[in-house]
Amino acid sequence: MPKYLTWSQVPDTVKFESTHLNVEKLNEMVGEFMQRRVNFLVSALGSVNSTLEEASETMDVDVQMQPYKLEDIKNKIDIAIKAKDEEIWSQQRAITFVGNVDAVLDDILLFYNYII
Repeated sequence: MPKYLTWSQVPDTVKFESTHLNVEKLNEMVGEFMQRRVNFLVSALGSVNSTLEEASETMDVDVQMQPYKLEDIKNKIDIAIKAKDEEIWSQQRAITFVGNVDAVLDDILLFYNYII
């Protein structure tokens, strides 16, 4: 009897890659649309404003799309806590890894002053 692999059995890394490939495919289609739109707007700008006509005919605008990557903040926090508790990372390194902190040392000092 043949065995089938279901989506729930696929490792998370493969699921991420599949999602990433879908985003890239969508990025190509949307990127082409956006490039046509920008080209039209540059041309229309030159038609509407005669002082910009020459510039609109020589201007070259490239559209580059940057896919947004969702980060699992809970997972990052769990990794940071585990690394800190097992003394692999310092508290400063753990806080920096999680991110969303501009002044790590100030936050650590603030925390210690709060609990004292």
